[in-house]
Amino acid sequence: MIAKDSVGSGSTILDSSKVASVKKRKRIVRETTVNTIDQIKGQYRSPKKALFMSLIVPGLGQTYVGHHWVNYTRAAVYFLTDVALATGWNYYVVNKQDAQIAKYRKFADQNWRQSNYETFLRVHYVKDQSELVNQHRQAYCEAVQNQETNKGISLFAGCKDANPSSTNFQSFQSEYDDANWGGVDSISQRRANFENPHQFYELIGKEVEFITGWNDAGRIGLQDSTFRVLDDNMAVIQDKDGNFPSVTTKNQQAYIAMRAQANDYARMQAYFLGGMVVNHLISALDAALTAHYHNKSLYQTETAWYDRVHLDGGLTWQGQEPATTVTARMSF
Repeated sequence: MIAKDSVGSGSTILDSSKVASVKKRKRIVRETTVNTIDQIKGQYRSPKKALFMSLIVPGLGQTYVGHHWVNYTRAAVYFLTDVALATGWNYYVVNKQDAQIAKYRKFADQNWRQSNYETFLRVHYVKDQSELVNQHRQAYCEAVQNQETNKGISLFAGCKDANPSSTNFQSFQSEYDDANWGGVDSISQRRANFENPHQFYELIGKEVEFITGWNDAGRIGLQDSTFRVLDDNMAVIQDKDGNFPSVTTKNQQAYIAMRAQANDYARMQAYFLGGMVVNHLISALDAALTAHYHNKSLYQTETAWYDRVHLDGGLTWQGQEPATTVTARMSF
């Protein structure tokens, strides 16, 4: 049998023994697998485990996933960020703050005397007005004197009462007469053993009623239960508009500035600790996603462009003559 080919301008003579063997070919799709099951054994990484590892130590989860330098680089960045924040916290919040606290306490031990404060209180005591003048007296007594023994209870009562005729008050004055405590080191040691040293050092700088304890306080008096600056004639100073000068001293202002610096260091704690928390959370989330995409890549397949081209061919009849056909299509 002779058949003409319908493709092209010429004709093709087909052997009759081969015509019957021409059949429609099956479509072949070839996929290239990145990793086989055997290859991925031992390479799976748990996203949950990676998350908790980086939540504890930033970067540890990325190291656990591994397999690529990018993961190790991110691990180093997260870890070094945490180290930098922890170092900053230790330097400013621990070392610098502690040094600043020691500095302002030593300054107060050099320049503020309980004996001066208590003497002024005794001289200017007005019955039934003590609480008006000394609004923070009880807080001061609680900071200075414990109440764990009978003696402590009586001393605390004398401190709170602040009545010059009270035996307990006189005993309290005698107990805390720091004019006879020796040098600064001795005063510092005694004050470190107060019931609440932190509250004590805060009050003497913060509240105006303790102004008379500073050794540069000058002349201070009371007018209508209010602290006023006095002139050489012990008269209250005021300007032509009737305004009174601020009741403060250079030492008190220097002390307040020292405490403000210590408080600034303390506030830095929120920034450093907050940064560390955020770094841990971001690192943990990133580690979980890294593990997820790592696992996904183990099963991912890739197909070359020529693998997506499908060819079909066959033999058809045109009237009494056979003809070959070829079709091509691409899948996406």
